[in-house]
Amino acid sequence: MTAVIALIAFVLLDIALVGSARQAHAQDDEVVDADMALASIEAVLSGEEDDVVEAVLEIDSGPQARSDLRLVTTVHTRVDDPAEMDAALLGDTRGVYSSVSTQLDDLASGELRLQAIQVGAEELDLDDPGLAGVYPLEFRLFQRGDAVASITTAVVVVPEDPPDPLPASMVVSVAAEDTVPLTGDVLTSDMAALLAPDSALVALARDLDGTDADGSAAGLTLALDGRTLSDLSTIADGYALPDGQLRDPGDRRARRAATILDRLAGLLQRPDVSSLSLPYGPADVVALVRGGEADEAIRLFDTGRQAVRQLTGRPPLDDIVVPPDGLDADTVAALGPSADAFLLEERYLALAGADMPQPVRRLRTADGGEVRILVADESLSSVLGDPRDEGVAATMQRLTAATALRWLGAEGADEAAVLLQVDGLGALPSGMLTAATDTIAALPWLRPMSLGTLADVVEPSDRVVRLAYPPSSRAAELDAEYIEALGAARSALVPIRALLPDSDDMATTFGRSLLAAAALPYRSLDERAAGLSRIEDTIGALDGLAGAVSVVEAPPVTLTSTTGEIPISLVNSADQALDVRVRVGSTGFEFDEPITQLTLPPNATQTLTFRATALNPGGLSGVGVAVEDPTGRVLLVSSTIAVRSTAFPVVALVATIGAALFLAVWGLRQTRRRRVPGAGSADERVDGQADDQDGHGGLREVGG
Repeated sequence: MTAVIALIAFVLLDIALVGSARQAHAQDDEVVDADMALASIEAVLSGEEDDVVEAVLEIDSGPQARSDLRLVTTVHTRVDDPAEMDAALLGDTRGVYSSVSTQLDDLASGELRLQAIQVGAEELDLDDPGLAGVYPLEFRLFQRGDAVASITTAVVVVPEDPPDPLPASMVVSVAAEDTVPLTGDVLTSDMAALLAPDSALVALARDLDGTDADGSAAGLTLALDGRTLSDLSTIADGYALPDGQLRDPGDRRARRAATILDRLAGLLQRPDVSSLSLPYGPADVVALVRGGEADEAIRLFDTGRQAVRQLTGRPPLDDIVVPPDGLDADTVAALGPSADAFLLEERYLALAGADMPQPVRRLRTADGGEVRILVADESLSSVLGDPRDEGVAATMQRLTAATALRWLGAEGADEAAVLLQVDGLGALPSGMLTAATDTIAALPWLRPMSLGTLADVVEPSDRVVRLAYPPSSRAAELDAEYIEALGAARSALVPIRALLPDSDDMATTFGRSLLAAAALPYRSLDERAAGLSRIEDTIGALDGLAGAVSVVEAPPVTLTSTTGEIPISLVNSADQALDVRVRVGSTGFEFDEPITQLTLPPNATQTLTFRATALNPGGLSGVGVAVEDPTGRVLLVSSTIAVRSTAFPVVALVATIGAALFLAVWGLRQTRRRRVPGAGSADERVDGQADDQDGHGGLREVGG
């Protein structure tokens, strides 16, 4: 019985082992997909017999060993349209033009191989210049007859008599549009993330270094935000954490910020690289103009240019304006006198123009003039901005094919050019920028140049475009209440600067803070309060300085003569010295110098005097005192001082003296009369004697 059981167990075990072996063999026979990527490619042909397509494929066998491998290189039917080319690169090919098969060595399990491929133009039937054009090129890997991986790229055949190369330029934006500006030197979480080791900005800095070192930066223009650069400079000099801890310039973030600035500055020392300046912030310039603050919009463009020049050592192009989020007619009118051209994305325009994208277009202004609009090729730019996780080499070959189609389709037109625009802080893979500048410099149908040169040499399109400021941009603008408050703060800054002596940096601090108040991040409801805080701090600073000055109350001042000194005492309770202007006035007094300017020391009382002449001496008059900022814009304090003049009025004095003289003469005559009692005048005496003779027997008249 035991032997029977053992025999049964042995048979079952044998069946299980055979089943496992068969299952393992079946798994070995099953073909699964492999991973394959394009490591490099040279696929620009001149139509000569000795031309060769060279490529390096990165093949990952995965967990399975692979044998009986063949690579089929297929040239598909020529495409003449960028949309067809894009569809072909995604696998939607129209037909087969030619095909070549190559046997490959077996791959071990887990092996990663760089497989070099060389296929002659003659093998691909592309050895004739008359076949000029762009062809989808597919590499397909087969294992025992089953396709396990494929890559589609492109091959370009250059015509025997090629058209002139197209002017080409690439604009890379370096602006932290989503990063809230620093307040003082306090590091924000946004800026800390921007300086992380794996951040887009740090990766861009590495790419810029590679671009500079490789000598392939021709045609590169950096669109820089002065506020972003200023914040980096602040951090590089040492910064504070939100909890108050201080970090010196040796801190890792400070070193990264300094490195980024150094690489930008170093790249801009090259004569083949130029820069543009965004409005400082970057600022919501359309909202500023709409809110009646066009001067502020212009100021922010000027400030941005100054910051770029100061922090990179080279001035940006000053005749090309880069609005960060579209443009409307009023903003064009406000900025037009300081700009020859505007750089805009296609989505901000109506009447885009011909089938072939034209980078320089004409815009009619409200006054009947014209300005140039520079428009990047959206389709070409998207090649760099949407790398599809295919690797840098595949992306560059897509760019090669797309620019070749533009070149062949332009047929030497004067208005044709290639203008690319990408966000340097977007999702560009590491090494993409350097690879793009290398590719542009190497392609024979492109002539790299700065954006300013391209704008000068390329003819504008015949069609006149219209602006299409999108509703989304309009809805996102800083609101009217915010702009009004910003205008009030800007007005307050003028007297603040006038009140504070040149040696005081308080005004500069508020000025820098206010410059960032119109930045795009403050559009967000979550950040709006932080922007308003900058504005309110400036207005509050003026209120604080104005409230710090007072006139000391004093008893009435008495002048003992018609002229005299009127003292006025002023108190400055601020911690800063203040420059003020004092005016006095009165209907009862005339002042030698009714206006004077002086500096009030901090936390002190100062007395000044005004020399006055009483117009009506002998009375009590009020003297008005007004203390203003030196510009006269803001009245800090006003008061009235009572002044009494005890001097006798001149007219009354003359009348009194005249009356006294009259009374003196009259009194003297009366006194002389009293000294001779009964005496009269000589006539009176003669008359009296005659009367006496007549009465006492004097002579009588004779006759009847």
